[in-house]
Amino acid sequence: MKSIPCDRCDARCCRTYIVPINGVDIQRLAAFLSTPLDDWCTLEPLSPTIEEYGYFSFRLTGEGRFIVCIKRENGACVFFRRSTPHAACGIHDARPGMCRCYPVTFCSGKAEHTDGCICPERWELDKTDEAVFSELYVRYNAAFASFKEITDIWEKSYRNEYILSGRMTGDHKHDSTVFLEYLASRLASCC
Repeated sequence: MKSIPCDRCDARCCRTYIVPINGVDIQRLAAFLSTPLDDWCTLEPLSPTIEEYGYFSFRLTGEGRFIVCIKRENGACVFFRRSTPHAACGIHDARPGMCRCYPVTFCSGKAEHTDGCICPERWELDKTDEAVFSELYVRYNAAFASFKEITDIWEKSYRNEYILSGRMTGDHKHDSTVFLEYLASRLASCC
């Protein structure tokens, strides 16, 4: 692709947005980082202000949850790195699909710049860029479908089994760890 505005950006997106992740993202990040999932991701409640991420959601013992990259106290993504002269993603080659796609959306049958994004510079996409982002969206949506299968299995059988067996206690931190272990196990068996 031609030079993109990210090369000249102060990484506002990395310091502002929640980054939801799916199974493919988790597999890629786990292989890249070689650290436990709960070092870099967490489960967050699906609140009215972030209902748009409902397609990522599943339940533990109560409200809907979704998996996100941990945010630091200052609101930045855990992978955000400030370096001179640029601010950047510390895991750029393994970054989540949401980050790979931003700020482009796939509407009206073609990739285009998302209106209302916080990029300091508007992206101008040529036909090659549109094709690259369109293919990225196809792969990203397929990743959602595979993640949805795993979370559907959780919802239909494992969640109740975990609750009835006492492995899920209603304590968010404990239950999040239990779910992430389940998810890691399912993702490992998929590969």
